[in-house]
Formats: sequence, C-alpha cells, structure tokens
Amino acid sequence: PGAVIDGLDVRGVISVMAPNVTIKRTIVRGGSLPSASTGLIMATTPGASGFVVEDVTLVPSNPHPNYDGVKVNQAGTFRRMNISGTVDGIVVYGDDVRIEDSYLHDFTRFDSDPQQDGGPSHDDGIQVQAGQGVQIVNNTIGGASNAAVMVTQDAGMTKDLTIANNWLDGGGCAVNFGPD
Repeated sequence: PGAVIDGLDVRGVISVMAPNVTIKRTIVRGGSLPSASTGLIMATTPGASGFVVEDVTLVPSNPHPNYDGVKVNQAGTFRRMNISGTVDGIVVYGDDVRIEDSYLHDFTRFDSDPQQDGGPSHDDGIQVQAGQGVQIVNNTIGGASNAAVMVTQDAGMTKDLTIANNWLDGGGCAVNFGPD
C-alpha cells in the first residue's frame, strides 16, 4: 500500500495489487506475447483503489491482439498518459475512474483477432463496459478504427458518465453508446 513507482522502463506489464499506489514517469512496453487479453497496466485487484498513474507511456514493443493499454475496475486516476500501439487504449468496467489530460492515439487493428472470434480487431480509444462516476476530461483521443470513446455496458450499467472538454477523432464515430 502506498508504493511509488517512478522512472522505470518496464519490459512486461504492471498489475496494481494494493491501495494508493502511484506510478509516474514510466514507460511500459509489454513482454512476451500474451496468450489472453491483458492490459499493459492492470488495475483489477479488489481493494487496489486510490491509485494515481501519471506521466506514463504505454506502447507495446511487440503489438499483439491481446494487448490493451489499461484494464481497470478499481477507483483511481490516469493523468497525462500517452497510449499507442495497443488494440484498446483504456478499458473501464468499474466505478470512479478518472482519465484526464491524456493523449491516446494510433491504435493497432489486426485483421485476425482472437478477442473477435478471428475477425478484425474492434479498437477504441476508451471503452467503458460498466461503471458509475467515470470521468473522461481534457484528453486528445484519436486513431481508433471503431470509436474514440465506446460505451458498451457489456459488463453492467454505466451511470453518471462525464465526457467533457476532449478532442475526439477517428473511427466510425467519435462517441458510440451501446444500449442500456
């Protein structure tokens, strides 16, 4: 709890597993090719909330259909992120996640993606699958084939979502909302 990770060049992935962790001024490149969908940063351990990830670059050295930038279902803040080369930039399926002042761009689309039953990748800048109080503010998001922001509600209801003061571009549409 309360650990600070600062100034690393990570050739693997990071899993946040304790509360109030800070990750800053770090680049995360991924490691060996993943056999299942994963984020370069995973913030999915129960109780690992209150994290702050800031001034961090996520770019896989070996892009792969199973690499997303971030997967998060715990409450925390992503600030001044630079994410590129992954399928999805950030996948949210939890409450009180804030994404601010970040540059999410140039995502990778694969013609054959195991996450899409062998069809082409379905890449989004930010994908909100569920969550209450999710805030997406002051970001530049572009370069996805599907949408800059996709709200699917695949993992549950999305409620009190804020999308404000962003520059959104690319894909079939800038913001795509699935059924409630």
